[in-house]
Amino acid sequence: MSKLLGIGLCAASAALAPVAQATDYGNYGMDYARVIHVEPIYREVAVTTPQRECYEQPVYHNYRVNRDGDGALAAIVGGVVGGVIGHNLGRGRHRAPVTIAGTLAGVGIGHSMARQRNDYYAEQVSYRRVCQVVHDTRYERHVDGYDVTYRYRGETYHTRMPYDPGPRLRVQVDVTPVLGN
Repeated sequence: MSKLLGIGLCAASAALAPVAQATDYGNYGMDYARVIHVEPIYREVAVTTPQRECYEQPVYHNYRVNRDGDGALAAIVGGVVGGVIGHNLGRGRHRAPVTIAGTLAGVGIGHSMARQRNDYYAEQVSYRRVCQVVHDTRYERHVDGYDVTYRYRGETYHTRMPYDPGPRLRVQVDVTPVLGN
C-alpha cells in the first residue's frame, strides 16, 4: 500500500509542478509602489430632467345677444310715423295706397333700427387646462478619473487611472538585459 501511496504522490507532484511554476511566473516582475498624491479629475455633466407643467389658459367666446323687448314698440311707432308721412304725401285717390306704403316702410325701418340698437356681442371666458413638458437642466460634477503620483525605488512617476488606487499601487517591473559591455 505504501508503494501505491508513493506512486500517487509522485504523480500528483509531477502534475502540480507546472501549475506552481505558472503561478510563480505570473507574479514575476510585480511589485508595489507607494502612492504619494491622488488628485480627482472632474468634468461638468449636464443632467436634464423632464417635468410636466400645467396651467389654466383662458379661452374667449364671442356670441350675439338679441334683446327683442322693445322691437315691437319701435315697429308700431315707425308704422305710425310712416303712415302719417304717407298720408300727407298722397293726394286724392292715391292717398290710401301711399299711406299704406308709408306705414309698411315705417314698420320696417322701426324694426330694423330697434334690432340694430338691441343686438350686441358679448364675451364669455372659460378656462382649459394646458400641459407641456419642459426640461430642467442642472450641472453636476462627476469624477472622470484620477491623476496619481507614486514613488518606486526613489523615482517619482505620474499616471492617470480610472479609480483611486489607495496607499499603494501594484506596478510591473521589467528587467531587460543590457547588451554590450
